[in-house]
Amino acid sequence: MAPRYLLAPSITFCYVGDVSISFDRYRNLYKYNTRRKTELLKKMSEDHSQNAYQYSIEEKQLIENMVENGFLTTDVNNGIPIQPFSRATPSRSIAGGFERPMPSLFVLQQLWFFHRQASKKIATESMGQILEEASTLKSSARSSEKSLDSNSVLWLSEKLISSRRFLYTHKDRCLYDSLTIFLYLVKRGIPIDWVFGTTLFHANSHCWVEYEGVILNDTLDSVGGFTPIFSV
Repeated sequence: MAPRYLLAPSITFCYVGDVSISFDRYRNLYKYNTRRKTELLKKMSEDHSQNAYQYSIEEKQLIENMVENGFLTTDVNNGIPIQPFSRATPSRSIAGGFERPMPSLFVLQQLWFFHRQASKKIATESMGQILEEASTLKSSARSSEKSLDSNSVLWLSEKLISSRRFLYTHKDRCLYDSLTIFLYLVKRGIPIDWVFGTTLFHANSHCWVEYEGVILNDTLDSVGGFTPIFSV
């Protein structure tokens, strides 16, 4: 029986124009895929039967190369279907440039605690570990989701956003900010999404957090320049 090829569990990919970019979250590595590889991924994603006999010799060699490099797997227990990552476009953002009131000392203390947790994780853990732990935390938050309505969650998020100017510089805002807010909210039983996006220029990879299609810590204009490639 011909093997069935699947994405390795750490791999996601997305299309940006007529090329594709892959993300290995265990190694925190973004990588351009060649046009040949992109075309083959499209073919494999549309071929649900995964009939190995329909691939050319050149395609089979490329597939074997992707297996050897850890991009694809034949392990049906751990692999995931070959499909590009996609998610709905956010509807709005609460992180506009308008002036916000001074946060309370209590909120600052709470946010500082989670900021220190986030800083420690980023300094001592791999990105793969951080994302695995984030996924576990979110699963727990989803199973014990608190009965907060959307407006209450957004109101709480507004308080966090008003506090962050005391904690972050522009340089470290993306990763530290997203992880801090993620930890703060999921540990309160609110399963928000931590989204990663990329562009054709890998140095511009970015992340942000969303709740029910609303961006919590960035603007629509800023996020709109990135194609989502992964989310927790």
